[in-house]
Amino acid sequence: NGIGRGGKSGGNDKQLELINTRMNTTINKVLVSVIAVCYNHTKFVKQTLDSIISQTHKNIQLIIIDDCSVDNSVEIINTWIKTNKCNVEFIKNQQNIGLCATLNKALSYVKADYLQIIACDDILVSDKIEKQLSYLLNNPDISIVCSNFVTIDENGNELSVAHKIPNDIPDNLFDKIIT
Repeated sequence: NGIGRGGKSGGNDKQLELINTRMNTTINKVLVSVIAVCYNHTKFVKQTLDSIISQTHKNIQLIIIDDCSVDNSVEIINTWIKTNKCNVEFIKNQQNIGLCATLNKALSYVKADYLQIIACDDILVSDKIEKQLSYLLNNPDISIVCSNFVTIDENGNELSVAHKIPNDIPDNLFDKIIT
């Protein structure tokens, strides 16, 4: 491994191009499952789904799960699926079971080793999955990544500056949470 790290110097541009091509080929072959969770997100669900299929990383298994929305989210999702002709697993809960149970249900459909979960009132920047997947592939000792975020209103206007993940998170954070 270590492809794309550029740790060994002395190669020419052709060698570097070959390494980058191999790394991109490897990344492109990696399947990432994306679970899009919807509950009454009529206003935003189309934008969310568009942001998923607009990812620079294209090898995505899209799982959409609706937790018995009472608005017209399901109709919007069905129209979106027909319009985009995507290979999508669309699960519709017959009753509202809550977020945790809904996610657990969706997890049974996941085929990939890598997972992105998104609420259907959020938007992914176009290279989020590619960048995070690349980081995980290049750092096999890391199991989970997260990112900064910007709060936006229903029109896409920024409401606050980017929320930064603190740099001083302890290495044993999950041990502290679990115990």
